[in-house]
Amino acid sequence: MTLSKQNKSNFNIFWKIISFILLFLIQQSPTILLGSALQSHSSFKKSWELVIIFSGLCMLIVGLMLGLLHKTQSFATRRFTKKSWWIFGIGLIAITLINVLLQPLIKPTGNQNVQSLTHLMLTFPLMFVIYAILVVPITEEVFFRGFFINWFFEQHLAVGCFLSALLFGLMHVSRDPFYFLSKFLLGLVLGWSYLRTHNIKINILLHFSNNFLAIFIGVLMIKP
Repeated sequence: MTLSKQNKSNFNIFWKIISFILLFLIQQSPTILLGSALQSHSSFKKSWELVIIFSGLCMLIVGLMLGLLHKTQSFATRRFTKKSWWIFGIGLIAITLINVLLQPLIKPTGNQNVQSLTHLMLTFPLMFVIYAILVVPITEEVFFRGFFINWFFEQHLAVGCFLSALLFGLMHVSRDPFYFLSKFLLGLVLGWSYLRTHNIKINILLHFSNNFLAIFIGVLMIKP
């Protein structure tokens, strides 16, 4: 590789890293908005303005991220096939086993990430449920599987799959090793399904199933 090509490659990597960080902040902005409203002592957190701003922000982010993935994905998206649904079924079984085996080991208190999300769910139940079940599966899959693997590990997809799972676990901030392990294993399953199907929609469906199950269990565990 010539020096000019090396410099161009380093330049591209630099901008990919900057873009990746900015997209992470954008992806987190709906949660930041709800968190800010939660801390507000004004009537804003119970207003229609919050609902409109939150809904518009979510739609804008989903459209932006899906459009960008379509332009930057390193391989062509495959159509849904019978094999795709088999992989979805295997992934769903794996995700269910991860939840069943590790959920009892996760500490019910002291988990800052879980506690913060619980506060948001109790304060903004409808917005949070819609966001967690419909929006998060799209934005997190596009971000962690789509952007991370395609942008930084185009020639080493399996390595990207493993590291994306590690990053996925670390980003769900917690000192509980079992909580981290559950997210890491979930990330591995999602990364595997993405590489096997070459279709991010399978990941989104699996992530949707996982979040729906988590919220359903969380609602059952809330004491009246």
